Amino acid sequence: MQTGLMTPSTLTNIRSVLLALGILATPVAVMALLLLVVAVSWDSRTFGAGILGWVMAALLAGLAGLSNPSRAKTLSMVSWAFALASAIALLASRFLFAPGETSATDPFQVVYIDQNGHPAPTRYNRWSPAALVSEVDQLAMGTALISWIDPYIDTEKANRIDHVFHAVYEDMRSKSPAHVAAGSQLGAAYRDLADWEFQNGHGYAYRPATLSGPLPVLLFLHGSLGNFKGYLWVLQDLADRLGMAIVAPTFGAGNWNEPGGVETVARWLRYCENDVSLDSSNIVLAGISNGGRGVTRTWTAMPERFSAVVCISPVFEAEILEQAFAHASPPAGPMLVIHGTQDARIPEAYITGAVECIRRIGIQCDYQSFAGEDHFLLFSQPGAVIQHIEHWLRDRPQRQ
Repeated sequence: MQTGLMTPSTLTNIRSVLLALGILATPVAVMALLLLVVAVSWDSRTFGAGILGWVMAALLAGLAGLSNPSRAKTLSMVSWAFALASAIALLASRFLFAPGETSATDPFQVVYIDQNGHPAPTRYNRWSPAALVSEVDQLAMGTALISWIDPYIDTEKANRIDHVFHAVYEDMRSKSPAHVAAGSQLGAAYRDLADWEFQNGHGYAYRPATLSGPLPVLLFLHGSLGNFKGYLWVLQDLADRLGMAIVAPTFGAGNWNEPGGVETVARWLRYCENDVSLDSSNIVLAGISNGGRGVTRTWTAMPERFSAVVCISPVFEAEILEQAFAHASPPAGPMLVIHGTQDARIPEAYITGAVECIRRIGIQCDYQSFAGEDHFLLFSQPGAVIQHIEHWLRDRPQRQ
């Protein structure tokens, strides 16, 4: 009679389960391998190697149970080696390379607030996969796959997007450790897309280091797929030029038209009111891509709160603006719209039609097109876009 803790048949069953899990985890292994191919940062490579190693360990352990004794011993030893190396790699990605949070003295800040706009004790989840893979590498994985799932983006466009993303994030990495250390909030976008709870009061804030308050504010609403740190990196140049702060709330995957979108903006307006370094009476509302929906709905809900509005490659809801402002006296405004003429996702004709609609209801709306640029013009032409916004904000007309 077998007196050990596990009979041979039990051990075989366990190895069969491991083999099945290893096979089922093949898509995970494929993604880990893709990460190893596209990653430019060591934290991402380490995490990818760790995940790939665990899958290999499970497969080898399972195969050991189906092999003859001599081969099974060899496979088991290799499996344990993979498991140990993977554990070391994953722990390294967690403790050595994974991003943390910003210092209280950094101009660029990670901020968590409660419903009343006061600082909240929420902590960054450093065990999240989105924390263990650098944001630039998450974007690289996305651009490697996007041409397969997005009819508007072919391989050539995907490569161009990848190039402009890397240029922005490499500039960030070389100049600002605070941005790198801040961690990524793309996990909130993934949770939103999975229909899980994603709101945790997170946002980014930037204040020029050489200035004291109260500073005017650019309240920036991110686009689809999350609150990229690259947005803040590009926009902080505008903040430095104009002596203003940037506040950028996170709202999952950027579906600002969904329940909670306007309420999130309102929460961050309360944050601006509570922070003595910010001038809550001088706030410019801005949005990019799907953030245009948030601009539309927030602006119509509380037009008196904003001194101006800026939209970049926006998704407009002109009919909502028309219904809200057609009989307003004085009308809301002014507004600046910036768009690329080669934006296949949001055609220029759609934008110019919306601009004309906005002008018809009495809002002063200035339009600037960028010839040959697509939906990602903020990253491909950051200097030109920022310069145009700077000049417009300096010279903008006042509300009629």
